[in-house]
Amino acid sequence: MPPVVRAVQTRSLSYLSEDALNDLFEQVRIVESRKIKGILVEAGCALGGSAIVMAAAKSKTRPLYVYDVFGMIPKPSARDGEDVQQRYQAIKGGQSPGIAGNRYYGYEEDLLTTVTENFRRHGVPVEANGVHLVKGLFEDTLRVEEPVALAHLDGDWYESVMTCLRRLEPHLVRADHRRLRAMVGLQGGR
Repeated sequence: MPPVVRAVQTRSLSYLSEDALNDLFEQVRIVESRKIKGILVEAGCALGGSAIVMAAAKSKTRPLYVYDVFGMIPKPSARDGEDVQQRYQAIKGGQSPGIAGNRYYGYEEDLLTTVTENFRRHGVPVEANGVHLVKGLFEDTLRVEEPVALAHLDGDWYESVMTCLRRLEPHLVRADHRRLRAMVGLQGGR
């Protein structure tokens, strides 16, 4: 297991399992070893754990764009089920636990600074590693006009995931899908 995966797990920086984080690390390594053109994208990052794993696996020169509101999660739409609506009410009401029972990341006063610091603490400072943290709603910020080698989608609600799929799919680089598969983390209403 890559040390960065163990560190992210130990510090409870991701909802993803150890196996999923390992897989994400390996997929980025395949992109690098096969010299697949394009940027990396993460949509939805919580405390930055999976994005940190991606950054540690990639070349310093390959851009990684991390899109998130870096604050309180936006309201779900009518397309989301009752369970999602209830989950959102718990989050909004300040009653949601976070990763591993810690404080919910959306309650952080300055989540962008927290995530930036998490990258630095794990040896991949954003400025020196081609990481771009893009703050805002996906519908307002996610604009891609270049090839995408790999995208990790971790939006919580129906509309946010659909926005990502519509905007990223036309730019995905076609690769040998026997060796490189799409990584889509639909965690659905944490």
